[in-house]
Amino acid sequence: MLKPLVSVIMPCHNAEAYVREAVKSVCCQSVTEWELVAVDDGSTDGTLKILREQEKEDGRIRVIALKQASGSPATPRNKGIEAARGRYIAFLDSDDQWMPFKLQDQLMLMKQGEAFVYSNYEKVDSLGTRQGRIVTAPQRADYRQLLRGNYIACSTVLYDTEVIGKRYFKCIGHEDFCCWLDILRDGFQACNTNTVEMLYRVTNGSVSHNKLKTIAWTWHIVRQEQKLRWLPAVYYLMSHLIKASLKKRI
Repeated sequence: MLKPLVSVIMPCHNAEAYVREAVKSVCCQSVTEWELVAVDDGSTDGTLKILREQEKEDGRIRVIALKQASGSPATPRNKGIEAARGRYIAFLDSDDQWMPFKLQDQLMLMKQGEAFVYSNYEKVDSLGTRQGRIVTAPQRADYRQLLRGNYIACSTVLYDTEVIGKRYFKCIGHEDFCCWLDILRDGFQACNTNTVEMLYRVTNGSVSHNKLKTIAWTWHIVRQEQKLRWLPAVYYLMSHLIKASLKKRI
């Protein structure tokens, strides 16, 4: 089997209502040199059955089934990263969808020398209804900029393992935010395609709706993971919360 150009990592847990659409959005990419590593995190609904069916239909899809739910998207993502064979790694949550030219647009930036790219995205409701709720991120992100607020959506990320290496997620809240900070702290910058490349599904059960958890998770990241002193940590926590509040209004 030929080595894929891009490995798409998709953690799945009880996602039978949305996972077909997520997988379809990968299969409909204009770039075809990909593999989809779908990691089922102990689902108790029909998610794994759906994934197995899609695995049989398309040889580029690989399914990894974890026996027990880990309780964190970090674990299935890390399992997928371990199994990834592509030079480039991308992420797609099982309730999100990519636009057809997502990989193509981002790989164009990679050819221009970028190693870590992301994109804007559009919020949709639980039914996938589009209402023009576009979340626009800055053109570039460095470490200090991202500390002020996480505007890099996980399902829009693509990075080059030959430059950055394989990067794994810590089993903490806002694990993606912490991972991006770790990469940027090493001196890398991230670049935005300035295009909308993902549909982000907003549901009432999303952990992002819990403000107390958001505060606790962000504080842990800036103090314990990034080792910031108390006063800078308070500044970045407040900045993060303000930006997150503004983003939720979109």
